Amino acid sequence: MYLIENSIRNRLFKDVKNVEKCHLVERCVSCVDDTDAVKLALIIFLEYYFLGSETHTRVNEHYLELVNNLEEFNKYPWGLVSYKRATEKLARGLNNASPRYNLYGCPFAF
Repeated sequence: MYLIENSIRNRLFKDVKNVEKCHLVERCVSCVDDTDAVKLALIIFLEYYFLGSETHTRVNEHYLELVNNLEEFNKYPWGLVSYKRATEKLARGLNNASPRYNLYGCPFAF
């Protein structure tokens, strides 16, 4: 994967092969640069609340690169991404005929 030289991924997670949600919180707490802390906070909000998933879920590498450009990050169709993820999880729960399923974050509100 191509990494932008000065990207969040390259600077803060260079030593991590697969960035998981728990890594985001660890790095945000120890972050010295305010801009990086805000970018990490955006991804944390996105992954934990808006998209909702388990703690040890891998973070989408595209989101780590997208946050380097806040204008593009803010224009991204997050509502569509959230809707697709929620409907896929619901469909998976129905197809597995499981007596229960988990929805994390904001999607469980509906």
